Amino acid sequence: MISPKQLLAFIVLFHFSLVPYIYGQEKNRDESSEIYSINQSSSADTIKNYRYLLQPDSINGKFINSKSDSSFTYRKYVDFLNEISDTGKYIVLPINEFIKTINPKKIIIGLRHDIDLDLDIAFNLSKVENNVGFRSTYFVLHTANYYLANSGNMAVHNELIIPTLKKMQNVFHHEIGWHNDLITLQLVYKIDPVIFLHQELAWLRDNGLFITGTASHGSSYCYTYKYVNWYFWKEFPNPNIAAFDNYQSAIVGGETILFKKAFLKDFDLDYEAYFINFNKYYSDASSVNGQRWNFGMLDLKTLHPGDRVQILIHPIYYSPTGSDQAHLLSFNITGQFKSTINHADATIVAEMPADKKVDSLILNFTLSDKANAYIGRRRLVSGVSAIDCSEPVNLKVVAENGLASMDWKITVNQQPDSINQLPDSTGLISGATAVCQGQKSVTYTVPVINHASLYKWTLPTGATGISTTHRIVIDFGTSAVSGNIIVKGINSYGSGTESSLPVEVRAKPMTSTITQNGNNLISDAIIGNQWYNQSGLINGAINQDYKVISNGDYYVIVTTDGCSSEPSNSLNILVQGTEITNFNRQIKIYPNPVLDELVIEIEDSKQRTNFEIINAGGQIVFKGNFFEKTIIQTSNFVPGPYLIKIESGKTFEFKKIVKK
Repeated sequence: MISPKQLLAFIVLFHFSLVPYIYGQEKNRDESSEIYSINQSSSADTIKNYRYLLQPDSINGKFINSKSDSSFTYRKYVDFLNEISDTGKYIVLPINEFIKTINPKKIIIGLRHDIDLDLDIAFNLSKVENNVGFRSTYFVLHTANYYLANSGNMAVHNELIIPTLKKMQNVFHHEIGWHNDLITLQLVYKIDPVIFLHQELAWLRDNGLFITGTASHGSSYCYTYKYVNWYFWKEFPNPNIAAFDNYQSAIVGGETILFKKAFLKDFDLDYEAYFINFNKYYSDASSVNGQRWNFGMLDLKTLHPGDRVQILIHPIYYSPTGSDQAHLLSFNITGQFKSTINHADATIVAEMPADKKVDSLILNFTLSDKANAYIGRRRLVSGVSAIDCSEPVNLKVVAENGLASMDWKITVNQQPDSINQLPDSTGLISGATAVCQGQKSVTYTVPVINHASLYKWTLPTGATGISTTHRIVIDFGTSAVSGNIIVKGINSYGSGTESSLPVEVRAKPMTSTITQNGNNLISDAIIGNQWYNQSGLINGAINQDYKVISNGDYYVIVTTDGCSSEPSNSLNILVQGTEITNFNRQIKIYPNPVLDELVIEIEDSKQRTNFEIINAGGQIVFKGNFFEKTIIQTSNFVPGPYLIKIESGKTFEFKKIVKK
């Protein structure tokens, strides 16, 4: 067993990043270590195997290892918050509420942030937390540049920070605390810390900020003068730590300066964050194997009911990544008559049958790519999550980056029993009345049908598409035939009158074959020809034959009745009178047409060969070089014809390929 003083020493060492990582019931990743546990309310178990690493403190704005940067994003933080959002298992609170909360049946987590460098970045993180329904504590550092009206004068605060802090407190519902660098203030800047703290807390409180707690700051000066900032408080005894053994005074410039001290109660403060009741502690001021600790290193299975966990993260390390789109694209409720979405005021009004219970409704929705929907801190899953809609519901759509969001109000009304009516008659279907075989992504819509819970679409033979809404996107297969698109509304009482739209599916022309006669090219299609070369469409070249005037690869596409064929075979033409050179060896390009991997091969080639792949618009989309063989990934190429220019020295050839 260790003494309370040894325990305090352990906490200090952790705070100053001298221990690479303290696990709450977790082992070091590359060596077997003891389980470390911090418990202020009782004696701690034996603590062994200290490993001291003098790492930069967060005040210097440095990472322990830049390789860990990808773990420090709002998206990763939101993922962690989602994992601890189960209120049946976790209670997550700001520190001022954490110290008052006891529940042996749940894991209690106190979330804390030290604002060491940048208030704007901390504000963004506080918004991210609010977006997903969490509250935490933000400790304001009085020696940071953002706090000061002039960075060279530690005694004059910056009035401009008040609106930001008040929004964090009053709108986002976070706690604002005091980040204590008071001994630094006395030793380095010759300012009386007692007078200063009285005046600053009065200023903050007079401006509507409820400061009730403090957390010691790990200034770089602590290393120089061997102290810890919570030595300012008389409540806490000397921990007798060799690295920070100046508990009463320090020598600065040859002068011994006695620390001025006070009690928390002198300032109406309730707690110091390092001296509250917790048994597990995690912080990104520590490291694991040389990398800064991040949430991916916390195995939540190691936390158990009754655990009291304090988590400290520094906002300066976190940044937004990913999309900022937070749109609600579609919405309905299973079993509804209809939902009316008003994008102007972000409201949704749903009508439900009178006999439908509204205390457990299934919401169906689509959002911007990788966005999530939340009610409070509960993340919703479309078609799965059951929601009590007996009262209006506030739904928040949060973008992938965690920062952008959109608030929606959902109101559910039940129709009187006397209505019990079928869906209204279906209006006219809007969309193309003539399409081609093989045509894809053709959209059809119908006006919203009153009292319809869903829409039933029927399509012509060979056409495919799935939808239960008033909009459908259809692909017409290569064997699709003409027929009717039919749609009707359905609810729990039956079907409404359907609407029908006749659609003509036109045949796709046969792929033409072209032949060469001298400098003339001839298509076997009599009409509808359009000639192309490696640069794309040839203006005015629409006859059955075409006279070539320049070297290149040529092919034809046939269009009749608005539908186009696949590209014909391609011929490489060298106009009479031009010097002709070639490789005098076989060039293999396969497969052609190509789906994913394209192979270019020149047998027995001993010299470097350059090549370019050119699209129908004459743009080079890929280039490279090889000796005998190369493989090109074409999965990202747009489908259509391409030319490959193969060149070695002054010799070149063109080959045509088609990307499927």
